[in-house]
Amino acid sequence: NLDYVIVSGARRQENRWDPTQNGQIVPETKETQKRLFDDAMFRLEHKTGDMDVSKLDKPRLNRLVGRNDAVWK
Repeated sequence: NLDYVIVSGARRQENRWDPTQNGQIVPETKETQKRLFDDAMFRLEHKTGDMDVSKLDKPRLNRLVGRNDAVWK
């Protein structure tokens, strides 16, 4: 990443967005990470939620892999 020195007449443009709105993976907070490490029941609940999400995303990922294979073979 580079920063340019602007002599005059310009402003820095900063674009910010919520990562949850566009499907990005959001890192866990420090508190949640600690609780995942210390609390077995919380870890189990979190893991089942991850499995549910993976079941929902699997068909879409398979379609993307198939499309990629078709284009790049």
